[in-house]
Amino acid sequence: MIEDLPDILHRLIGQKDHLQVRFPEPDISVPALAFNVPFPRLEIVLEGQLNEQGLPLAASTLTTLQVLYVQAGKWTLPQWTGPATTLSILFGRQKLGFSIQRWDGKSLHTEKQSVSRLGPRVGSYLLLSLNEVSLQPDPLTARLVIAALLSHCREQLVGLEMRVSRSRDLFLAVQDYLEENLVMLPTY
Repeated sequence: MIEDLPDILHRLIGQKDHLQVRFPEPDISVPALAFNVPFPRLEIVLEGQLNEQGLPLAASTLTTLQVLYVQAGKWTLPQWTGPATTLSILFGRQKLGFSIQRWDGKSLHTEKQSVSRLGPRVGSYLLLSLNEVSLQPDPLTARLVIAALLSHCREQLVGLEMRVSRSRDLFLAVQDYLEENLVMLPTY
């Protein structure tokens, strides 16, 4: 579990005016070791920089507060060039997957967490919007849609905490009721 994930998302939302959204180059052939999944994802550089082989060679570096939106079925292949921290958000049909990767220059440290996608399909429509924006990139629209998507992810995380809290409260209330009202049956 990623302890400060809601705070990280909150900070990113607060920095929405500084986010730069990028899209992979569609005409680059897929390398053998590329990371390819059947659902869309965001790759966000929190600190440092790294090279991404899915971007044009002349501009293949992702730096702090740059977001790479990767459509479903597309690939990425990051190359760690120095210390960096990234947040990946994977949008599965039923779950959101979060991964923080920290490269210290020698080894890669990864923390993962997932949460069920519950409630309205807001996230799905925002992803469809990003697919449309990727056809003719508009920096302002892309930035606003990413901020909305990050807000949706944060709501899913906070909502999970509230659902767990409500379930626990209900369990404790039932337990208290049983303890107060349960008549001990005689044993023979």
